[in-house]
This record gives sequence, structure tokens and C-alpha cells, in this order.
Amino acid sequence: MKAVTSFATIAVAVAVGACSMEPEPVDEVDTGEVSSAVTTTGERSVRLDRSLIAGAGEEAFDLDGDGLHDVQEGQLAHAFRPYLRFDSGERAREPYEPLTVFQVRPQSYRGLNLTVRIEYVLLFERDGGYGGSSWCDDSHPGDNDDLWIEARSTNGGRDWTITRVHLSFKNLEWPTNQAMTLQASTHPVIYVSGSKHHEYFSTAWDGKNSYYSDWGCNENVDGRGAAFYANASGLWVASGYRNNVGEPERHPASHFVDSLAAFWPGESIWGGDRFFDLDPNRDKFSTLPRPVDLGHLAPAPAALWTSYTSDETATHLPLACPNGHAIRGVQCHGRYCDDIRAYCVASGRSASAVSWTSWFSEEGASSRVCAGGVVTGLECSGKYCDNLRLECTTLAGATPHACSWSAEVSDEQGATTFPAGTYVAGVRCSGSYCDNKSFYLCSL
Repeated sequence: MKAVTSFATIAVAVAVGACSMEPEPVDEVDTGEVSSAVTTTGERSVRLDRSLIAGAGEEAFDLDGDGLHDVQEGQLAHAFRPYLRFDSGERAREPYEPLTVFQVRPQSYRGLNLTVRIEYVLLFERDGGYGGSSWCDDSHPGDNDDLWIEARSTNGGRDWTITRVHLSFKNLEWPTNQAMTLQASTHPVIYVSGSKHHEYFSTAWDGKNSYYSDWGCNENVDGRGAAFYANASGLWVASGYRNNVGEPERHPASHFVDSLAAFWPGESIWGGDRFFDLDPNRDKFSTLPRPVDLGHLAPAPAALWTSYTSDETATHLPLACPNGHAIRGVQCHGRYCDDIRAYCVASGRSASAVSWTSWFSEEGASSRVCAGGVVTGLECSGKYCDNLRLECTTLAGATPHACSWSAEVSDEQGATTFPAGTYVAGVRCSGSYCDNKSFYLCSL
């Protein structure tokens, strides 16, 4: 039996605190083989045998068109696949379940820094309803529970470290509000509630009102049942690709998982039909924007508007300009400037250093300015995007100068672009929920 390692995180009120370890059940067979193409390098970290990025001339190895090497996507998803602990009263799981499929989608790309999201979807033929400690039932045919792992590389896509783990639809997330344990250094331990298959980071909800229910339904999640690694390799559509579903835009059936007929006739990933009585499986996979200048993909245009970012981290990424671009305009909409996007313009220079400021809002120190650099990205948190932090990039051979603050911008003004030759180097805000923003504009 491999030992479980743990590391400390902060748990808030909704969090259940650090996991208390239960007696170890016997592992079921891990049918996903250990790959020689991946090396464990430390807690939460692995090394691939080559970069995840599909470079120029490697288009044939990126059949889903996301800028990533498809076989390496399978290696990374396998290296970080979750370790599942079921309740001792589980009664709605076939021996081959959960059938686990995954998607690896790039999120941001900054020089040698690359972030990806690995979405795992756990498929069961039925949801057996709440366990024996509950008066509730809520059973139904089909169950497609999901979780995602965010991983980051700082050397161009070869070494990877887990930075976030997010469970299902109720925002249980490490390290945001939960503690987490690991199995064999790189596999997040996920506790699955009996028959209902809700996902938790510990057994602390066992016998208590479910975090996923508004009706006081008790959860059974003792972690004393079957325990095994999620099998992300069982379908083998094409050698090396594992249970990769590809991207919604491209997923050729010769290499990516679509039909589930080998287990459930008529069911699929991308068909768009309901999975038994549930929403379609395709709805579980990310369609978030991906970098436009990654690997072999076409370079970014000279100027472009980013997608909107907001405080909902599961559906809105931090906004990010392409490499070599900086912000020259902004637009926000929604109450209190809740959603924000940026106008990115090519600077003609390459990035020499990238960092993030601390968080700020209208309370206290209400501004941040990049020291010697310009703003190339923005992230927000809190209700109505109340808290902000800035991604600052130092551009080679350029020193911001002739700087001044702009007039305030709010959601009532529409898109605002700043004078040619100037770039945003700082932000300050005022008003409720940081509603009104002004921008520190500098020449380069």
C-alpha cells in the first residue's frame, strides 16, 4: 500500500478542515499502467519526457487543434488522475465504474509559463440516491460527476505542478477553501459519497447534511469502501491517447473518445443527447478561451479584445493578453462592472519577466502599479469582481515613462481605448465593489 502524503492549507468556514485519515482499504487493481514517459519529481509535480506544447511542424500530433501534443495530454492526465475513496455503503457502482474520460485544455501562456486545466468526468450508469443515513432518495438513471485539476509549467511544458483542484458544481476547491491529501505524491484524494457520488476532500460530511443539497439530505461518505485510481486509460481509441475526449471543436473519432456504446448503447460524449436522465456529457467539458499564440497555432493578431473575465473561476479565466501584447483599452459590463475585458495591442517587444501584484479593492490601498512593467492580465474575485490583482510584464528594452492616470471608467461607458503609444501600467478603483476604475497610462 502506498502511503498518503498530506500538506497544509487554510480551511474556511465552509471548509471541512484537514482530512482525518481513515484505516486504509485494500486497493482495487489500477488498470492504468505506470508510464515511463512521466517521472514524479516531488509533491504535486511530475516531468514529461518532452514538452506538452506541439511546436511548428508537429500539427499531426495535435489532432484536436489546441496547441498541445495529444499523447502528452494523455500522459499528464494519467499522472494526475484522482485517487477515489468510496463509502462502505456504496450500492450504485458497476465494477468498471466510474468510466473516466478527460480533456486537457490550455488556459494561459506566458513565455515559458503555461497553465492547463485537466477536466475529468466520472461516468456511472446510475445515481443510487442518498445513503442510508438520509430520508432523501433522488435516485435516477445516469451520473456524470466532474472535477478539474489546474497544473502549471514554468519551463515550456515539460515539468508540471498542480496548483488548483476543483470539485463538481458547488465550488469546493483546494487551496481556495479546502484542505487536500495526496496519494503517491501526485494524485488528489477524492472521497465519493455513497451511491449519490458527490465529491469531497474528506470524510467530514459523513452523516451530515449534504453540501450539495438544499433539502437537508444526509450524506454517507465514510471513505471505507473501495479505493482506487480513476482509470483514465480503459477505452484506448488510439494507442497513447488514453480516454482523451479532445476539444468540442475537433475530436476525430480515430483518436478521441466519443461513442460509449461499448458500455452503454446510444450514449456518447459529443453527441449532444442527454446522458440517460442527465444533461449531455459534452456540457461537462471546457469551452473557455485558450491562448491564440501557443505552439504551432497561428500568431496572435496585432490587436484584439480578450474574452470577459469575472469572479466565477469555474467559467471565467483571468483575462490575458497574448505574448508581447499589452493592454491599451478596457470594457466592463454588468452590475458594478462585474465582467471585464481588455484591448490588447502588440508592443513589438518580448517579455523578460512576469509577476502578479497582491489583491486590492476600493477599501484601503485601492491601486496597484507595475514596477518597471505594463499590465498584461487581470484576475478578480469576490462578489461583483470586487477584488483585483494585476499581471505585470517587463518588456525587453522598454521602460515605462510619461505616465498619468486616466479618467474613471465604469460599466455605463462602453468600450474605452487609450491613446496610441500608451499602455496600462496600473489600476485604481473606487465606489462600491470597485465599480469605477482609472488606469495608469505610460509610454514605452
